[in-house]
Amino acid sequence: MGIIVCVNGKFNKTIDDRINKASKCVYSIRNALSHNSNISVPLAMTLFDKQVSPILLYGCTNWAPNEVNTMLYF
Repeated sequence: MGIIVCVNGKFNKTIDDRINKASKCVYSIRNALSHNSNISVPLAMTLFDKQVSPILLYGCTNWAPNEVNTMLYF
């Protein structure tokens, strides 16, 4: 974990890093769920909320709002 601030003060690398780490976590959970068909949808959603969301959103309060909007729409 941590926040990467570029020389120009932007958080692009941090946002990319968060997305990459959260994606790895999603694929790990997906792989585990594919091997066990007894997992309920609510449990799968709880795993997402408890494992993926914190990774993805870590430090988001420091990101510039228009920078996040640019990353989401382009």
